[in-house]
Amino acid sequence: MTDPRLARAVIEIQKYYGQRLVGAALFGSRATPRSRADSDWDVLLVVADDEPIRRSLYREWDERLAPRVEALLPGISPHFVHVPAGEDGPSSLWLEVAMTHEILSDPTGRLSACLRRIRDLIDAGRFEQRAAHGLAYWRSAR
Repeated sequence: MTDPRLARAVIEIQKYYGQRLVGAALFGSRATPRSRADSDWDVLLVVADDEPIRRSLYREWDERLAPRVEALLPGISPHFVHVPAGEDGPSSLWLEVAMTHEILSDPTGRLSACLRRIRDLIDAGRFEQRAAHGLAYWRSAR
């Protein structure tokens, strides 16, 4: 973790969510050398499988955690997800994160293992990135 503000924000996130948080990863431009000073901080927050992902989870972030975290690190954008189920192919978000990310928290190694599996699928040619009208998207290569 290169930015101490990000490290402090992750500590606050871990303290707040406790066992509900499986792992966290930075992705998007901040995980690459092409970030700018005004780039936002896209953070993948992997929650436990029994934690429903619905608007109330984002409302909880907005009301209870964002004021503390944004005071440390303005521009943080949470993206709540579950680890993808084995029978489902990874979503575009997971494919994108697998390409470029920085693990911020992964106490069980589940997040790292998932991202390695997805990256292996990409490297094996199962998914490919395309662009239409200048916008990138992912598709199955089969």
